[in-house]
Amino acid sequence: MKKRRLLVENNYDFQLMGIVAPMRAYKMVWYINQAMRIAFAKQKECTVHPFGREPIDISFYTYEAPYGNYRFIENRAVKSPKGEIHYLIPELKEFDFLLYVQGEMHKDYFERLKNGLEQLSIVHYFKIFEVDRIKAKENLIF
Repeated sequence: MKKRRLLVENNYDFQLMGIVAPMRAYKMVWYINQAMRIAFAKQKECTVHPFGREPIDISFYTYEAPYGNYRFIENRAVKSPKGEIHYLIPELKEFDFLLYVQGEMHKDYFERLKNGLEQLSIVHYFKIFEVDRIKAKENLIF
């Protein structure tokens, strides 16, 4: 009997930014909300099933704007099996948080977002990633 495989191509129409800031997520979100006049709201923890690994619980915040959606995601798992440290995107484990931006965002607004992060003294470093180069990008679809 012939075997058939289902090939699924996901559309990765989002931008991703990694942020290094040594603090709890709720404090970081508060600073971003104040500095950039964004209203991130805490969501229920999401269980992600990374391919080939045990399920992990991820904490995240969302903001829905007329022109796109934002997710502020903790890269480090809230709860993980056996008390081990697990990351949503293992190849980006040096980044504490991920800022996921999806939708038709004007280039000027993205620049404003970058400038706003640069102005926050609590942000040590941030980097914009090319999503196609991230191996575990499927973990961001939840």
